Amino acid sequence: MNRWMYVAGILLIAGFAVLTAMELKNASTPYVTKVADIASFGGKVIQFNGKIVHNTVAYDRANHDLIFALRDDAGKMVNVFYDGPKPGDFDTADAAVVRGVYRDGRLKADELLLRCPSKYEGKK
Repeated sequence: MNRWMYVAGILLIAGFAVLTAMELKNASTPYVTKVADIASFGGKVIQFNGKIVHNTVAYDRANHDLIFALRDDAGKMVNVFYDGPKPGDFDTADAAVVRGVYRDGRLKADELLLRCPSKYEGKK
């Protein structure tokens, strides 16, 4: 085989190794459940789970800016800013998991996952 084929193979393997490392880093994002603990992760990517406070929701359709608050089990709230389209079932969702960075008193989310436990409960 040609020397360039070996070089191309090594570069391809190195590229896959870098992508795998990036995915592992995303998978190891700390999961935070209390608002009081969020500040200690300031500037780092975290995941936060909380109940949606529906009377705090504001959505700018033109810019796709969704602003709302999440409440933890202790009743404390954190403001969330999500730059993306509002999910269709957001208004009926009970809780959400957001992934983002906490800065300046709010959590800037780059991912928003809704949790609708009532959807998974058996019929009564």
